[in-house]
Amino acid sequence: MTRKEMMKRLREYMSLNYPLKPVNKKQAFIAVADDSSFLADAMQPLNHTTDIHTTTGEIWAAIPHGSLTSISNIRGNVKAFVVPFGAANQDDSSQLHTSSDQGRTFVSLYDAPLESLEGYYDPLLKLKSKHIVKEGALKLSYPFSWYGDLEARILHSPLKFDSSLLQDFEKGDSFVKAKRGREGENVMEAYIDTGELAVLIGL
Repeated sequence: MTRKEMMKRLREYMSLNYPLKPVNKKQAFIAVADDSSFLADAMQPLNHTTDIHTTTGEIWAAIPHGSLTSISNIRGNVKAFVVPFGAANQDDSSQLHTSSDQGRTFVSLYDAPLESLEGYYDPLLKLKSKHIVKEGALKLSYPFSWYGDLEARILHSPLKFDSSLLQDFEKGDSFVKAKRGREGENVMEAYIDTGELAVLIGL
């Protein structure tokens, strides 16, 4: 299989499973780029980095997660569907960052496709993620296979939080700290100054 054929396979997989609405001129759209940084086979481990930044406008993205996915904007909305793939090594770095000064950010993190885990490691065992919004809304949806430590804080509004299999749970009006499960070493942080914060894990 040639690299072009492998890239086509990955694009088709993403577009079939994570379709996005059409974009207008003010939106930044990222699906899968024709970039040699992707590894040879669409179902082999991916170690590329994705860095998306805008000043104004909207970002709609379906992203195959590699070692690092970073999405940021100054003003505008972000909607991102992030799909990890099996890691070649148990200690491979895996980071997910989003930040916005003003706007609504929605991040949906999915389980790695089962076929990508055959002979490889689950990247959702050691994912370090951080999400920041200064003013607006932040909604995070993480899959059932995510286990680890989490902390979410909002300064001036109520916090919505729901999860399963929680350990060491501590919650106040504007913060939550907890450990989910005993297996994973993931760490997730979510912060917003003013607006809405919703964190949903394993539902």
